[in-house]
Amino acid sequence: MAVLGATIRQMRKERRLTQGQLGALAELHANYIGLVERGERNLSARNLCRIAAALHVLPTDLWKEVSAADLRTLRSKALKHRERRMAEPERRHVP
Repeated sequence: MAVLGATIRQMRKERRLTQGQLGALAELHANYIGLVERGERNLSARNLCRIAAALHVLPTDLWKEVSAADLRTLRSKALKHRERRMAEPERRHVP
């Protein structure tokens, strides 16, 4: 999600934080913050909340710039992922 990452970057820079500082506040690695900001890494709900808290905003504030098209793309990817997982044969753990 490049738009979400760009929003996080903008808010981080407005607060004059480095990626390392934001990572420390959110208890995440600075490299992870960079990957998220560039849209190269998906963001879990848990980490979204950590970053939002570190920026002193609500998680929903980070989503305000995400367009409806971006949300449709996200939903489509999630559905495709779920369909692939459902189609995979069940894996059994054999000790």
